[in-house]
Amino acid sequence: MDTVTLVFSALFVAQTLIFLYVYRRAVTHHGVTQQKSQEITQERPRQETLREEGGGVEELHPSALAALRLIEERGNVMSSDVSKALNLSREHTARLLKSLHDRGYVKREGKPFRYMLTEKGLAAVKSKL
Repeated sequence: MDTVTLVFSALFVAQTLIFLYVYRRAVTHHGVTQQKSQEITQERPRQETLREEGGGVEELHPSALAALRLIEERGNVMSSDVSKALNLSREHTARLLKSLHDRGYVKREGKPFRYMLTEKGLAAVKSKL
């Protein structure tokens, strides 16, 4: 019985020392991890900038521009078509298409909505080819 207790005690101490070593290493390398996460956020795709007729500037996210190109290619689409083609979540696609509709790039008809390009949307796609 004493031998078993001694073995388990030694294993517990070894496990604790390994944990402390790994934890300390993670804490001391935190600055490196934080620096890498900043580099990753700086590598995000840049938003496309569009110049409007009035001289104003409007930015389009790359996924918004991809959705506009898809709608131009297919004529009219449902949100599920955009979601599948661009590999976006249903929620992201819904927000994206609503934003494009509110900003005048697409119009929608029917239930469920079918999205088509407006003149503004067509101009945006043509300017980014």
